[in-house]
Amino acid sequence: MRSLDPNAEVEQVTDSVLSNVYEPLVDLDEGLQPRPVLAESWEHPQPERWRFRLRKNVRFHDGTPLTADAVRAAIQAVLRTPGQAEASQFLHDVRDVVVVDAGTVDIVTQGPRALLASLSFLHVTKPNAAGTFPPLAGTGPYRLKERTPGQNVSMERWDDYWGPRPEFAFAAFERVPAPEDRLSRVERRDADIAFAIPPELAAVPRPGVRIARGNGLTVFYLGFGMAPRPDNPFTDRRVRKAFHLAIDRGEILRRVLHDTGAVPTQPVAPRVFGFNPELEAPVYDPAQSRRLLAEAGHARGLRVRLDFPQGREAAARLLQEQLARVGVTVQTVGLDRGDLWQQASRSSLFFAGWDCSTGESGEFYQFCLHTPGGGYGAANYGGFSHARLDQIVETNAAVLDQRQRQVLLQEAAGIVMEELPVLPLYVEDEIFAVRSGLTFPARADNALRLGEVRSVLGR
Repeated sequence: MRSLDPNAEVEQVTDSVLSNVYEPLVDLDEGLQPRPVLAESWEHPQPERWRFRLRKNVRFHDGTPLTADAVRAAIQAVLRTPGQAEASQFLHDVRDVVVVDAGTVDIVTQGPRALLASLSFLHVTKPNAAGTFPPLAGTGPYRLKERTPGQNVSMERWDDYWGPRPEFAFAAFERVPAPEDRLSRVERRDADIAFAIPPELAAVPRPGVRIARGNGLTVFYLGFGMAPRPDNPFTDRRVRKAFHLAIDRGEILRRVLHDTGAVPTQPVAPRVFGFNPELEAPVYDPAQSRRLLAEAGHARGLRVRLDFPQGREAAARLLQEQLARVGVTVQTVGLDRGDLWQQASRSSLFFAGWDCSTGESGEFYQFCLHTPGGGYGAANYGGFSHARLDQIVETNAAVLDQRQRQVLLQEAAGIVMEELPVLPLYVEDEIFAVRSGLTFPARADNALRLGEVRSVLGR
């Protein structure tokens, strides 16, 4: 977690932590459907206008009441700083924010737009007094207490919260890079919950530890650097297709995920709106892979570098092994996640994942595959560009008939699997280690909401 501003980064860990402190107008429930939070209700009086009626008796952590003026100021702060707030990409079609009365605010878009899912990423904040920690006040069930950058952040229950009172008065999130160390801490009762436990560790029973699983939402993929350089092999679709055919996803599930997880047919998971059920599972065909590489001028082999996030060594090694079978020599370089994203725009091949926490596949295409520019493509590190895909990204949200919109997003999935700017590899189960005596529901977005954590004998 590199920021205390919930709108600064669209990233799973950051959102999971800060969603306990800051809240949106509209969030998504466990099934990725919109649910009211700071807006107790909404209506759509005009195609370009969404009206939100605010929940009464809500206060920020500094005691300031939530009003339409405060909501307007929060949205405008994000819109004014697109370079600093990744959440602004979900609002690039917003033309105006209008205060109707103290408890009602309108969001006006450039044209018709399906807006609700996008708002789950926009947290309503207000500046604290200068020099006060934290710099932003929220409305959530917890307020930030302390932070050591890169190490930990702590928070305490806010007893004036408008909603249900969380069971636990204090919580601390600590960064523990090694999965074995995370699991051992729960076993020793030095921690209550550990996130992202690898399947091989989860398979071994430990006293006092319960393993909680949820169907994964994150699709892990290989991304190609597509910069138009004469020496870049990946601008040739035949090479990308050869890599696609050289990867045995079933072997990844067996050897890396211990027969858990799933093989994706596209870069979004089945529960995501816009998933295309007509796309077929990828085929493993190393002989055809070698033929394509030879056609592309690489009959004598190819050397590439793969940048991957630390903690994904097993998958990176297996990819290295599989590609070697078709004559591709892969140098693997493990990087800290932050360094990986800094490096990705210069990588020829990188390993990444995306979870579509809005519940809509358009999120992935908008961030990761739209031509960079104009508020789009912030995570398009490979530099892919496709006119029809761009058109779908820019227009699908204006289609208010959800059936028609789904057809457009399914078309986008087909384009991606035809052009192969990314290679979907696997969908990993979300695995938590939980201290015995605690329970919490598995959410589709895999966020850890502290208000949902209960002791077995909870009050």
